[in-house]
Amino acid sequence: MRAILTYHSIDPSGSAVSVHPHSFARQLEWLVRDDVRVVSLDALLALPPDANAVAITFDDALANIATDAAPQLAAHGWTATVFVPTRHVGRDNQWQALGQHRVPLLPLLSWDGLGRLADAGWTVAAHTRHHARLPSCSDPELADELSGAVEDIATHLGTTARWLAYPFGDVNPRVRDATAQWFAGACTTALRPLGARDDPLALPRLDAYYLTPSVCGWSWGGERMRRYLGVRRLLRNARSWVAARSPGSR
Repeated sequence: MRAILTYHSIDPSGSAVSVHPHSFARQLEWLVRDDVRVVSLDALLALPPDANAVAITFDDALANIATDAAPQLAAHGWTATVFVPTRHVGRDNQWQALGQHRVPLLPLLSWDGLGRLADAGWTVAAHTRHHARLPSCSDPELADELSGAVEDIATHLGTTARWLAYPFGDVNPRVRDATAQWFAGACTTALRPLGARDDPLALPRLDAYYLTPSVCGWSWGGERMRRYLGVRRLLRNARSWVAARSPGSR
């Protein structure tokens, strides 16, 4: 089974965007035990559909990925992709802190910190400029969020961002078509493994928050894991449907 794994924060708070450092270590050990390859996003898409492989991604470029995730990955000889909201670099995640899911206020990496990850073989990719809900942007705003993020990364790191993660997973046909002008691929928050015919500009991912210690005891990509992910996907879609129709969402 091929999959893109999503992380945000490696911390012990238990928030909806947090994975405990000990849980992170156990998830990596699970990949080793089941002989799951850890590769880049480009390499993952080039593998056959039945390959057991993952690409590891981190949204938001929080500082704790350098202190609590990168060393654990390096111990296995692995790297990851970090999606950066470029105008928040060196600041914090105020756009999502607290609120409905009680997300902790956390610092983001600096450009120097991102440069060190890039030097270690990580892929630095885009998460727009301001972590904006892209379908709500006007055409000029959308262009700035996308092309501006590419420009910011090129200016500060001298690299070209080829990948995007849609903030909040929000994408529609207009956003997808605009993204195609600047990026080779883009990731959503659709909770499922990669399929053989997935649109490279609307790739699904597995949120590592759901990869509990019990799940890590199962066979990677086995029937039990697939059924579990299917149930989780249905429950999350149902919650999203209810939230979208609540009076406070309009």
